[in-house]
Amino acid sequence: MSTEFIWRYLDIEKFSMLLKQQALFFSSAKKFEDPFEGEFAWGRIGYDKFIETQKKLCLTHGGGMDLDMFMAFNLKTLKEISENTYISCWHSSEHESEAMWKLYCKNPAKGVVIKSKKKTLQSQLENKGLKKLQLKPVKYISNFWVKQYNPESDVFFSKRPSFEFEKEFRAIFQEGAFHNSSVNGKLIPVSLVELLDEIRISPFAVQNFKNEVLELSKKYGLDTKVTVSEIEMHPIMSVEEKIIAEGSGWYQSTIRLAVRGA
Repeated sequence: MSTEFIWRYLDIEKFSMLLKQQALFFSSAKKFEDPFEGEFAWGRIGYDKFIETQKKLCLTHGGGMDLDMFMAFNLKTLKEISENTYISCWHSSEHESEAMWKLYCKNPAKGVVIKSKKKTLQSQLENKGLKKLQLKPVKYISNFWVKQYNPESDVFFSKRPSFEFEKEFRAIFQEGAFHNSSVNGKLIPVSLVELLDEIRISPFAVQNFKNEVLELSKKYGLDTKVTVSEIEMHPIMSVEEKIIAEGSGWYQSTIRLAVRGA
């Protein structure tokens, strides 16, 4: 189901840097842990289709090159494109995800999630002069292959199905091949007051951490956006039982209804 809401789960160090820099960090596509990020093909069918496509392209665009050299040249081009592609990743969902808290915060008890909307993110980025800016959801595909001579942007909006749980929404931009491609990423200034709908504190957090987030946010005029997580960590009601007597094959007990917070 499509949703307008997007989320970024951050540990306290990254959240603090976000506030200090007043900028979103776009990671270089080549710095991702997934070895298939920005790759030419995956899946058995994907590899076969890639070879088949490259044979056809070699005939029309190869200028007499043999197939191996033609493919090596194209893979080098794709590598250079990846080195100059920068990505901001968000989780697309109506609600928080307990799994995402645990995956993307080094210590889930000391994390926050920032909530925004897709259209708000686009409005913050579209006037920054970012080349080839695109914002789209990721598609999860079992078999993928580059289908054109000039690699299409789908390379950066496609992932293997094993990542489907991420429900990822991406903003990407690309720079020319002569830019410094050795950097880990780029900072893009934004108005956090306008970008952020909410700053939610981890459901695993203790009160001292909640106070820390509130004070930090207050320094940057964002304290009114701070709120608690929607995730309940314990049932509201439970039954408490106390054994008062027992014997062989029997016991006697008292029970009471316990209401959290009562």
